[in-house]
Amino acid sequence: MAPVHPSDPSSADTMRWSMVAVALLLNILNGYGLTIMAVVGPAMIAAGVGTAADIAAASAWGLTGMAAGSLLLAQVADGAGRRPVAIIAALAIALGLLLPMVGCTVTFPVSALILSRLLAGLGIGILLPLTDVIAAEAAPDGRRPLAVAIMLTGYGIGALSAMLGGPALGAVHWGAGLAAGAGAALIAALLAAQVLASPAPHPRHRVPLVTVLTSRAILSVAGMALIYALHVATLGYVLGTLPRLMVQAGASAAMAQGAALAGNLAGIAGGLTLGWLAMRMPVRHLLIAVMLGGGAAAALFGLSAAHPPLLAGLLILSFALVQSAMVGLYVMMATLFPASIRVTGVGLVLGCGRMGSVIAAALAGRLAAAHMDGGAIVAIVALGTIAGALLVRLLPLRAAA
Repeated sequence: MAPVHPSDPSSADTMRWSMVAVALLLNILNGYGLTIMAVVGPAMIAAGVGTAADIAAASAWGLTGMAAGSLLLAQVADGAGRRPVAIIAALAIALGLLLPMVGCTVTFPVSALILSRLLAGLGIGILLPLTDVIAAEAAPDGRRPLAVAIMLTGYGIGALSAMLGGPALGAVHWGAGLAAGAGAALIAALLAAQVLASPAPHPRHRVPLVTVLTSRAILSVAGMALIYALHVATLGYVLGTLPRLMVQAGASAAMAQGAALAGNLAGIAGGLTLGWLAMRMPVRHLLIAVMLGGGAAAALFGLSAAHPPLLAGLLILSFALVQSAMVGLYVMMATLFPASIRVTGVGLVLGCGRMGSVIAAALAGRLAAAHMDGGAIVAIVALGTIAGALLVRLLPLRAAA
């Protein structure tokens, strides 16, 4: 099958949605590749493949690879085209997932483990901005927000697949979950080669990163990165902390886990709903509304009395809204930059913006060390997404022509 071209009038919509589906599959790969090591880690330790310290060090290298992939390598897709870079990134993830199985048979298994996470991290870091751009550019006319929303559901699907399927596969062999992910990555690379448009519609000469950093585009990058960092600071802390605080407030572990699951599912549904609504009204207005609502719900959770049913409702609402806001942010990112620097711009925003979660964790740690109540810390961290919503309203962020 020859590569398809979205300009072919015979079946344009079908081909465009096929490319969105490939972007979805690649993002499923992102979620699976980032989560599976945490799932199979205990089995690897039990099998003598590495110690807990080895796996922690390898995971740190994976995060380093993600940052380098988004900030430095993803930009190649603005010159070479989306398709070849997507293929290479998927193959890097496949190799990264397979290396621990090879490494356990050689003299330096720890080095192989670190290299495996670095390679997988590089591939994931490249695909995070690239899948956003592929989905946005491939979407049929007027369907861009919905296409981005569909693509974003992939990350959660991949993470959930790793959490549910990893233990079952691990019962067969500790490396079975990694092998399954590598197989999926190879399939994704094949589909990207067959379905994604050829590099021809994109610039043949990449705009140097230094040119982007010294142009007017840096103002858009800086503004969007600040908004993204503020929101991610709240998002990461809310998702990781609210279920634990529910248990501390007297809820059962099963109730907290059920509320978290319901909140995650509501986040997927909310994101798709926002994508559908954004085809009919300005995405900026929707984004401001869900960011303010998510921040307010999280703050109310932190300030509410220890009443488990109330806390469960606020947890579900905050999970749904802060995750839905990611759709609006990704739609804005994909439209903020011209095609010649689109992947570069989105990669810079994502790479710099992830510092928000690091800063939030450090701030929460200091406040906890000062014996501040956990609920009050949540209320303070929730101000991040509220401030981000105000910046969305105030900053002159305009879609590229």
